[in-house]
Amino acid sequence: MSLTVAGTVSDAHLAGVWVNGRTASLSGTTFTVMGALPDGHWTLVARAEDAAKNVAEASRQVSMDTREPIVEVRDPAPGTV
Repeated sequence: MSLTVAGTVSDAHLAGVWVNGRTASLSGTTFTVMGALPDGHWTLVARAEDAAKNVAEASRQVSMDTREPIVEVRDPAPGTV
């Protein structure tokens, strides 16, 4: 399943932003990165670096569940209504 991660960053000398190693697109102070994420529990880490090699990171825990729900009717029994 495709996931878009977006956030904001500010630094007068920003060199780049990466999310889990993928290079993010920058537009002003907003960063965006898209990628596939399989079902499961994940930690997303956004990493910003400036020209002086100073680094800041922020992380979020996310869960991806693309499975359909299972529905079972037990009552009334088939053929009794």
